[in-house]
This record gives sequence, C-alpha cells and structure tokens, in this order.
Amino acid sequence: MFKISNLTKKFKLEKDFITVFEDLSFSIESGEWISLTGSSGCGKTTLLHLLGGLDKPTNGQILFKDQRFSNLSPASRAKLRRKNIGFVFQSFNLFPELSALENVTLPARIAGATLTDAKAKELLDHVGLSHRLKHRPAELSGGEQQRVAIARALMMEPEVLLADEPTGNLDDENSIEIMKIFQKLHQDHNKTIIMVTHQKGLTHYATRSLFLKDGSISE
Repeated sequence: MFKISNLTKKFKLEKDFITVFEDLSFSIESGEWISLTGSSGCGKTTLLHLLGGLDKPTNGQILFKDQRFSNLSPASRAKLRRKNIGFVFQSFNLFPELSALENVTLPARIAGATLTDAKAKELLDHVGLSHRLKHRPAELSGGEQQRVAIARALMMEPEVLLADEPTGNLDDENSIEIMKIFQKLHQDHNKTIIMVTHQKGLTHYATRSLFLKDGSISE
C-alpha cells in the first residue's frame, strides 16, 4: 500500500532549518493496522500528513499503490487522496453550521457524487448515530462528534484510514467505543489503518507498532 524510501522532512525557521526526521524507510502492507507512537513533537502528525499527501517531503519519496505523491500536481494529488484516503482528526474538524448528515455527505458532494444522503444515513447508522442525523456538532458529545467524523471519512469508501490521535479528546469509555468501530472496519472491511496515538494502551489494537524517535523509526 505504501512504500517510503529515504524520507526527509525539514521546516525553515528564519535562517535555519529544523529537521523533523531524515532518511526514513519502511513499508505498509494493505490491510495492516499501524499504530504510530513517539514523544510529543517527534513528527508523528507530520509523517501522517505526508502519507496522506497533505504535505510534500523535503527529500525521499512516498509511493502509494506505486504512485509517487510528489510527482503529482496538486489537483491530481487531491483527487487521489479524495478517492483512496479518509482522515480522522483529533479535533473532529466538523463544520459547526452543518448537521451530522450534512457533514458526512460533504466529501461526496464536493466530488459531485449522487445518492449521498442514503449512503450517509447508512454510515451514521453503522456508527450508532441514526437518531442524530439533524443534530449539529454543538448538540453532540465529543464521542458522537468523532463518530460523525469517522462516518465522513468513510463516505468515499477509502482503502486507507489515517487517524491522528482519534481518541485524544475523549474519555476512556468513548475511546474504547471508537476503537471498537476501528476494529470492525479493520476486521470486516480489511481497511488499512494508520493511527497516531500517544496512548500506549491503544497500541494493542494494532497489528503492528512503529515508534518515531530522534528522527528515526523502529518497530
């Protein structure tokens, strides 16, 4: 699914460059559930954004299904991302003025897809929110908002789910519920999941754990 070779990411800070990581090389197979851990500021989110094509590396390459992200135009990269990759963020990133149903249908509407409401209702039912279709984010709990975000991430039927601290703003009970949803997606639908987390208790859900430290990565 992913092949990462000699990946380097640097950010310019005034006259200097900050190296986040350098010469990372690893691969992720289709159907794996990867937990990506490491101390705060080590570059976990940066790496996730690179894998999702939201950012470009300084050096090295990322192959996604044999396509090199950095060789694609911004429009082509967005099209590939929209079709194949779903994102779940720690802060949910829901539109406050839209209902749960409208938030879930948004990716499909942007892509010009049809019959979006029926599919969105089905997804919201799968995450236990069929009774919350018309509620806006402010009327939902944190756990409910994250379930809406997961349903939205699945709207385009992506092969890969990238989750950045998906339980970071949730209590233990809601964290477990979110992990159960991820488990079902992985086991029943063979979704490839790459999950950034600082919660070591969640890594046992994954099939493989990667640890980012001092600019390098290890199993």
